[in-house]
Amino acid sequence: MKKLVGLVLLALIAGSCKSTNQNAQVASARVRYMGNEARNTITVNSMDYGSNNEEAIYNAKRLTFQNLFFRGVAGSPFNDPLIGINEQEEYKKHKDYLSDFYQNRMESFILNSREKVEKVKGGQRKANITLTVNLRALRQDLEDKQVIKKFGL
Repeated sequence: MKKLVGLVLLALIAGSCKSTNQNAQVASARVRYMGNEARNTITVNSMDYGSNNEEAIYNAKRLTFQNLFFRGVAGSPFNDPLIGINEQEEYKKHKDYLSDFYQNRMESFILNSREKVEKVKGGQRKANITLTVNLRALRQDLEDKQVIKKFGL
């Protein structure tokens, strides 16, 4: 019995030690750079899942901003993260800002979006969206709220 309990505990511990960096790479792979129509904008394609259309779209939009904040967008002029690479640490430091941003303010930085949602296996919905983000306004907001330092200081 002790061996069984020990094995179960070992399996739980091993399962919880997954690398968060692997998850970050998967998340980054679901956001692709499409271009930048204007100097301070970026257009990306983002894909994510949800239990309904609204949740899938929200998750895909949030994933775009998570990449901009903590990973950058590969292959773009904005390949460096706006906030920092340690997502967990930065989220702890700026929890109030980020929670409010994702819940109430994220849409205000999206200039336009095209959304396509399809039903996938298991009743889930998959959102594939193309959106343009106003990076000048986003960076200014991060500076004004003291999440990042002003450029050059």
